[in-house]
Amino acid sequence: MYWQVYDPFVEEPDGPGSGSLTDDLEDTYADLKEGLECFGTHPNTAIFNWRLLFTAHWGAHVVSAIRALHWYDPA
Repeated sequence: MYWQVYDPFVEEPDGPGSGSLTDDLEDTYADLKEGLECFGTHPNTAIFNWRLLFTAHWGAHVVSAIRALHWYDPA
């Protein structure tokens, strides 16, 4: 688990919220896997879905996961 501000560009943010690295990785994997399953027969559909879901869903999960891993200090 980690803390983050979800949208730093909102004039009146709700404050920090918690995130889950496990959830971030699972959601990213699920969205990418879905595209990989149809890539062999329908590559254009796979690419379209990756791009759409990157903007709508898994892109934010990847950014959150990278930020959490970047600041992780096991000490």
